[in-house]
Amino acid sequence: MTIHAQNVHAKANAFDAQIHINLGIDFGTSYTKVCYRDLNAEESMVACIGRDGSVLSSAIVIEPSGRLHLSDEHRETELDYRIEYLKMRLSGGNRLDPRPPLIHGFDLGSTLGLRALSAWFLASVVRKSQAWIVSNDTERLRNLTPVWSANIGIPVDHFDSKLMPIFTEVFRVSWIWENDKSFQVENVNRLRDAYCETRDEFSVEGSEG
Repeated sequence: MTIHAQNVHAKANAFDAQIHINLGIDFGTSYTKVCYRDLNAEESMVACIGRDGSVLSSAIVIEPSGRLHLSDEHRETELDYRIEYLKMRLSGGNRLDPRPPLIHGFDLGSTLGLRALSAWFLASVVRKSQAWIVSNDTERLRNLTPVWSANIGIPVDHFDSKLMPIFTEVFRVSWIWENDKSFQVENVNRLRDAYCETRDEFSVEGSEG
């Protein structure tokens, strides 16, 4: 599944002033890894977005206040709630821990809750990846405006299943969130409504087209 978006700051007819970078996101059950490809030079590299290297824990930590964190960016306490195995939960699978609880009225284990959490996680992965590339591959980006695109790997057995539209929807919402710099959701209180609003927006656009 591939989603493309043009950087709004890119000059319309100035290809020489742009660099086209594609993020390849391996959304794993336990860990997530991102490779990026310079489409101008046809070179591929790894974005080191994890706490200790290239891989990032595929988990979210939620404070009692409802504030959301990537687990690799937060020092957990016994009062926090950690939700893991997002991809497996999104696929309808179960793990050893019980169904996630309600937090501030947000049902973490509901279908909508899991989609919204997964979209927030993937938007955060895109954000971290872009920030890492800009900060660490400065010579490549010197005097160039990055034009971003991304693709996410989907398990082969889901390609022709009813789960494909779910993954497509979740990733599309996440991409819109990350590319809309006015979007700021850091608490579960707002996450569900934000997901529905974004999903409904592109659903309406699709029906009008």
